[in-house]
Amino acid sequence: MLKRIITAVLMIAVLLPVMYFSGGYIFEIAVAFLSVVAVYELLECTQLTKEYAVCIPLFLYAVAMPLYVGISYRYVYNLTVLVIFVIFSVSVFSKGKCSIEKLASLSAFVVYVVSSFTALIILRRGEFGEYIIWLVIIGACVTDTAAYFTGFVCGKHKLIPDVSPKKTVEGAVGGIVFCTAAYIIYGLWVEKTFPVKADILFLGIAGFIVSIVSQLGDLVASKIKRHYNIKDFGKIFPGHGGVLDRFDSIIAVAAFLLVITSCSDVIPLFKL
Repeated sequence: MLKRIITAVLMIAVLLPVMYFSGGYIFEIAVAFLSVVAVYELLECTQLTKEYAVCIPLFLYAVAMPLYVGISYRYVYNLTVLVIFVIFSVSVFSKGKCSIEKLASLSAFVVYVVSSFTALIILRRGEFGEYIIWLVIIGACVTDTAAYFTGFVCGKHKLIPDVSPKKTVEGAVGGIVFCTAAYIIYGLWVEKTFPVKADILFLGIAGFIVSIVSQLGDLVASKIKRHYNIKDFGKIFPGHGGVLDRFDSIIAVAAFLLVITSCSDVIPLFKL
């Protein structure tokens, strides 16, 4: 427990300045680094870390996507399709070492993870990005913390025990309630502090859905770990596991909020 607390404090100490300077390239470099480490963790799951014809294109993709969208959004689709085609082509020449099934599942995981990390950059670069980017952190962290403590105090009914034995229905509900409240409070604070208006109704609805998405992101990561029979994706964060263990909810929330903000004419979270 002490190791987890120390690591969490150090993570926050690093995260806050990175988030503070999130309008510049420090943020993009940090996201690209996390993206590469996450891809390495996926390669370890599938035992393909020594297949360089697979590793190199995926590492390049993991670096290129977050850094490139900081400059332009053009050719992102082309880059993704090209990488998938290259990875699938490896199976043709691998002489059975890399099955098409294994490469297909790996490609799906990598595209989801890298695209979701990239969503953090797009959100920050978008309209009202300096406010929306914090919704990602608030949604994932409040949901995770509230679900844990609510489940610890009130949890009686298992949520999905075959995927995550410790999660409870009560914890899930607690995460939703507190996340919804946190989004509303954050919106009210932004309105009072900055020259923008927050749509409190839409923020409340977004908080409700974001909490569900956050918990699903966690459960998806747990499902992948159970499929590959591993406890953690990595050991980069002592007591917490790997990048995907710590950022599974954040990337899911980022991807969802990117969809929401792309419909800003219909669902305006913030406006002038």
